[in-house]
Amino acid sequence: MICLNNTDTLEGGASVNAVVDYTVHGLVGTAFTQIAQGQLSNTDPSVLYTAAAAISIVSIILVNTHSAAVTVNLYLDPANAGTPRRMIPKSLSLGIGCSAHFDGQRLTIGDPSGAGGVANNYLSIAASVSSKILTVALKGEDGNDPSATNLVTIAFRDETLTTGTPNVRTVTGATSVALASGGTLGFTAALAGRIYVWGIDNAGTVELALSRTADIFPESNLVTTVAIGSGSDLETAMYSTTQRTSLACRCLGYIEITTGAVPGEWDNTPTKIQIMGPGVKRTGDVIQRVSTILTTVATGTTVMDEDDSIPQITEGDLYLTRTITPTSLVNKLIIEIQIMGASSQNFQLSVALFKDATAGALFAGSVPFERPGQCGAAKFEHEMIAGSVASISFTVRAGCNSGTTTTINGENSSQLYGGVAGSFLKIREIFA
Repeated sequence: MICLNNTDTLEGGASVNAVVDYTVHGLVGTAFTQIAQGQLSNTDPSVLYTAAAAISIVSIILVNTHSAAVTVNLYLDPANAGTPRRMIPKSLSLGIGCSAHFDGQRLTIGDPSGAGGVANNYLSIAASVSSKILTVALKGEDGNDPSATNLVTIAFRDETLTTGTPNVRTVTGATSVALASGGTLGFTAALAGRIYVWGIDNAGTVELALSRTADIFPESNLVTTVAIGSGSDLETAMYSTTQRTSLACRCLGYIEITTGAVPGEWDNTPTKIQIMGPGVKRTGDVIQRVSTILTTVATGTTVMDEDDSIPQITEGDLYLTRTITPTSLVNKLIIEIQIMGASSQNFQLSVALFKDATAGALFAGSVPFERPGQCGAAKFEHEMIAGSVASISFTVRAGCNSGTTTTINGENSSQLYGGVAGSFLKIREIFA
């Protein structure tokens, strides 16, 4: 709420004349009413409303109707004395069709897509490679460097963790970070993956930082970065041009890129650049889940030897199959297997996971028994990079040494627990 005394003026202005609509609502006496409306002038500041008595303003709405971004300002001038005081960030940039809503405490920006937030980030990201160096730059929404007429605003949490109000920072100049040749961020050679782009608040100056992952850097906490260079090889660090300690951070977006033939040599341009916003996933988010659950009894006699060789797709019997179509080749697949079974003569049951028609198993383990014929259960987990956006078929095969019968979900070829016990193959696609 904004309080105006008698003769105080509400003032404003815009970089382009008569393209930003404004409406002002408030409390006059005991009645809520529309106090003022019109379009901002490019004579900045201009009077929008003069109080004839003490009133309370509860809402100021600005909407950019222009075909390009426009900067706006709002002021309160006590007693119309010619000393207007700013109420929102200086020369706040409003994108095409965007609106600003101010209640005296919070500034919320809305855009035509329906997104909104505190001091929304009207920004873009550019990434380029040259001489095996990866450079990431912060840009305005028009793709050019930030400037006095192409502002980027970013809201950070306060560095005092007990303070809940944001710090809105404005970027008015070129801002970038460069990953030198030799810095791998944990990438191996010719590997496709994501690099997250961060803004960090260095005492009011926005700097950029890079990391391989986003889940270990929650924006609700403060971050300490490592100085970036040719030795920036940690997958678990955030790197900035200069080492910084205990600063607020915002995840601005990510790039998808494939490394060169030598780790740390950035030869390939990014294949995707994504700005963070509502609905955009980040590291650790689950993209999809699929599963196959077997609750009936199944038997087989095909041998899967217990020895020091990789199980082959011709060994054991097939019990579980599940296909998944990854949404991105850089995402992770986490595959969970549970097998409940028994062997008529052996003390353990061999289990192996296969991908498509590949002969050798991806993963193998065993289900131990206290005695032959007794049912046992074991759970396994395997993690891999999807590597493709084509459908992948995973299968689970199991078997024992020769001369034995394998029983799944039972023992001695008979079912246990009336069909409520089960073996399963579950797959999750996780955003990398």
